[in-house]
Amino acid sequence: MIKLTGISLSLLFVLGFFGMAMIYIWFLTHPGCNMEIQPAASLPRPEELWLENSAGQKLRAWYYPPQNGSVVLAAGARTGSLGENMPPISFLVESGYGVLQIDHRNCAVPASFVTMGMREFVDMEAGLAYLKL
Repeated sequence: MIKLTGISLSLLFVLGFFGMAMIYIWFLTHPGCNMEIQPAASLPRPEELWLENSAGQKLRAWYYPPQNGSVVLAAGARTGSLGENMPPISFLVESGYGVLQIDHRNCAVPASFVTMGMREFVDMEAGLAYLKL
């Protein structure tokens, strides 16, 4: 009886541990989509674009044209990079750099889960392709 109780408690502990881990991973990869994000008040209004990656998804992007001829590609992974999400871009735009901010995959059309960089590279390729035009 004691042995059966010990095995049952151990099994419950292991299942609970893996269950909590799976819930944590789900929340990391499904951050939700906020289409109401606004640009920083101190910055000029960006051009809103929809870029298509090689996986066929359309991603929302904001483009601040450069004043000095240089452009920085900003990707924010889990939360996207639009607005004042990380990485910060205000100092770049104010210094004359152009910035292309790309939203995360959960807001893409069709939506996809965030992979923490494993598949987001195709989103960056779409950004680079746009900048090469």
